[in-house]
Amino acid sequence: MNTDRVSRQTSFNSAMHDVVRLAGVNKTHVIRLVGPGGLAPLLWFCRHGYEQVGYVTEGSCLSEPCDLLIVLRCADAETLTRLLENGPQVQSGGVLIAQDPVVASTGGAESLDHMLSRHGRRVGGRIHVGGHELFVIRSEASQPVKQAA
Repeated sequence: MNTDRVSRQTSFNSAMHDVVRLAGVNKTHVIRLVGPGGLAPLLWFCRHGYEQVGYVTEGSCLSEPCDLLIVLRCADAETLTRLLENGPQVQSGGVLIAQDPVVASTGGAESLDHMLSRHGRRVGGRIHVGGHELFVIRSEASQPVKQAA
């Protein structure tokens, strides 16, 4: 058995559980993924019984607002800004999770915070996985997603 592969799978699985916990979503919430690298998380959600998970493309999107939007491999701050303005929308109280290349291209977390605040959002947590940092982004006045009854 290849222990390196098992370690990577465990790390990914653990990170996905962290994503679900920090976002406060359950199996009935609407979850959308955007960006290259979305296949593995999409499959993870499907294999774990999430009922309303899908992959959407960048740009204007006619899909319903989601409870959790995961943006993977976002190239720069401008791409994230376009997504915030014209991409799939996160409903009130929902969560956006974006991968770290945004931070690297904007000069650090302070720049990301500044850019997000212009869109009424803030960094509400971080998840480290496989050398990457995922930022949990919430609306300024949002509460965690309400659990389904």
